Amino acid sequence: ISIFGTAEGKHRIWLNTTDASGISFAVIVWLIFCFLASVVVYFTINDIWDDILGSLNGLLLALAAWSHLKSMITDPGSIPLDAKPLLSFGESSPLIPVCGVCECFKPPRTHHDRVSNRCIGRMDHFCPWTNNAVGVKNQKHFILFLIYADSAAISMYTTLVLQMLSIDLLHMKELQDTALILARISLFLLLFVLIFTSAMIGNQIYGLYTGLGTIDRMKVKTPYLPYEASIPVSHVFGDNWWFACLPIDPYFDDREAVLQYRTHDRYYVDLE
Repeated sequence: ISIFGTAEGKHRIWLNTTDASGISFAVIVWLIFCFLASVVVYFTINDIWDDILGSLNGLLLALAAWSHLKSMITDPGSIPLDAKPLLSFGESSPLIPVCGVCECFKPPRTHHDRVSNRCIGRMDHFCPWTNNAVGVKNQKHFILFLIYADSAAISMYTTLVLQMLSIDLLHMKELQDTALILARISLFLLLFVLIFTSAMIGNQIYGLYTGLGTIDRMKVKTPYLPYEASIPVSHVFGDNWWFACLPIDPYFDDREAVLQYRTHDRYYVDLE
């Protein structure tokens, strides 16, 4: 058993190791985190008020980094080969969807991810920035990553603007040329992060409201939606709301109702 991988029962930690571009994008995210943190720290080490702003920025950035890591190394909801339909699905029906690649049962909203070569339950899309698919088991971490990255971008952008306005920008007596260039690069990156994450947050909210993930919406060619119900928030963040704001794996009271499959015949145990 290898340490990293995506094959069923053959790895300890979920991680896509075959997609070089995905790994590169994920590394770029962490390099941006480190760069922005360094620049903000440089501009916020002078007095108590700056320390407070720096601590807030550091907390938000740390939560964003933690959420990004969890999004990357958490199984997004791979469907096991022995998955079976729920009884409510109608197991006796001859029209049981099966993946042509995995040859396993495909619950509603499931799509085959070519990068991990696994079917992912309630797959929204594959995110190159996290080098992982976004599915039923890691969508919480992905949404938290977007929220914290968006909040950190707002906080750090505001901090840098206030710091630069407090310096004599006309004569640049206190600000070195290198520091000014770094600040301008940081403001550009923060603006990009803010726009991108805000758009993605809206995309996720819309997907949960309509019950249609990004892939599903791209495939819909008629005005009729294949799913009538919205996705409950508890099916994303879990039923334990004490940890809803932390990138900790969600706990579901009715796990099978969320995953939309079963892997054993517990329904028949009491009858034997």
